[in-house]
Amino acid sequence: METSSSSATLKELTSALHDTLKYNGVLSKLQALARSEIHACLQAEELPPPTLPNENLIINELILEYLKFNGYGHTASVMRAETGQPVEGSVEPSFIRSELGVKGGSKIPVLYGVVEALKTNKENNGKDLVAARA
Repeated sequence: METSSSSATLKELTSALHDTLKYNGVLSKLQALARSEIHACLQAEELPPPTLPNENLIINELILEYLKFNGYGHTASVMRAETGQPVEGSVEPSFIRSELGVKGGSKIPVLYGVVEALKTNKENNGKDLVAARA
């Protein structure tokens, strides 16, 4: 009977620890870090990622900037490792804004400006720009 009591206590402790880590935001960071490390270990034996076309570099940089802005640093590090995106800052946000013709300051990610431009275009033209090109 002692075993079932200590087993229940261990389960309660495990549950409480899990809930606390989740509540404090630590659990998701640990999970992301574990995924990143596992991916790095698996990648160590694989061929280097292929050279990315310019469009992919820009898209990846937009996503990475968004992830970092919103506090998803671990997700961004996994993405950078997985995609083979060059080091941070390899594509300046001002260059991307210029290439895409997107207005906006440097305090918010370019992706927000892209979304705003698409919404404005839809409101002004009455049709979805992406659907019109398909």
